[in-house]
Amino acid sequence: MKKEPFQRNDDLCSSEESFATNSSSPIASTLDVTFLSSFSHDVHLGFANSIDANIVDFRSTYNGPMKNTPFGDAMAGRYWPESDIYMIEGSSPLIAAAARNLIDDSIFIYLGADRGMFGLTNASERTMRNSIFNDLIERYGNFAAKQLIEDTIDGVIAVSDFIADYTRLFVGSKTPIRIAHPYIEYKKYSRLAKVSPEISSTKAVTIGRSMNYKGIEQLVKGWTKVRESNSKAELKIVGPGDHPIEYEETPGVTVEGYVDDITNIFNDASLFIQPSRGDAFPVSTLEALRAGVPAIVTLTTGTRSEIRAIDGDLVVDSNASALAEGIIDYFDSDVNRRHELSQRARERGACFDPESRKAAFRKAFESLLRDILL
Repeated sequence: MKKEPFQRNDDLCSSEESFATNSSSPIASTLDVTFLSSFSHDVHLGFANSIDANIVDFRSTYNGPMKNTPFGDAMAGRYWPESDIYMIEGSSPLIAAAARNLIDDSIFIYLGADRGMFGLTNASERTMRNSIFNDLIERYGNFAAKQLIEDTIDGVIAVSDFIADYTRLFVGSKTPIRIAHPYIEYKKYSRLAKVSPEISSTKAVTIGRSMNYKGIEQLVKGWTKVRESNSKAELKIVGPGDHPIEYEETPGVTVEGYVDDITNIFNDASLFIQPSRGDAFPVSTLEALRAGVPAIVTLTTGTRSEIRAIDGDLVVDSNASALAEGIIDYFDSDVNRRHELSQRARERGACFDPESRKAAFRKAFESLLRDILL
């Protein structure tokens, strides 16, 4: 039987058919799983705990003079604890995994949860200069990377269809892929449900670190056009890092920086914007939806799947002009239409509680193992 390119496990909140598992005899319960952490995202660690994985920092097994180099990573992989299954968090541990693959026949699963594969295929926008794996690509080329990845990885769990699409280019057509989305942290999930956004206003918010791939500068660039259409439009930028001073010099733009509690930010907002140039599945989008704040996202953002389910017009190209046009269209829309979008957003956001998403991840993991082993 011909396999689908990937299967999405969104059984609670999507019309797409979820994959079947045999809960009476789960394969995973008989195998040791080691989760090799690279950036220790809380959600990813939650996924690891949901499958009873042993969590290990992928570089912690080697402390020699070549640590944090490609050679050091390869040495770390060779000293990983023995395990039936290795699940690696993102693209950074790939060299270590390839080295480990040379000395045993364990199963290697790639948790596609960063923009690594996208960054490798999108040469004009590469912003991964500090990635050891990217250093290998620059020396030996994408063909070598593809061969290394395809020879190492037995299966993939991607956090979005966006990541799955680009990962497929490197793992090949025969490697099974599943999709399991992240979740909103429990306390935030509960608090955000109580938010009453100012839907009739022309106030927007974006949340993100001061990093190129977040695309905030193209949003700010487009805000001038938004203000030409609506002189009262306001944009609030939230997130840690040294945001350029030019942002606050743009009419209508305020930089809040880091905030402890985002509920107040959403209370004042009518619209959330995710202007990313390549973002796996930003939880900030989910948080906005949970708060009932409609979101505009770019085509190069993993949460595009969730925004399309609300209104496809809210997904735009990743450039200043397209972002501005989408924002203007939203602010020009009838207030009743906005309230309808807000209700849809809240319903969609409710899908991303920790319990259901961890359960979905376990199903994805079990289904993937069956595809690999049976």
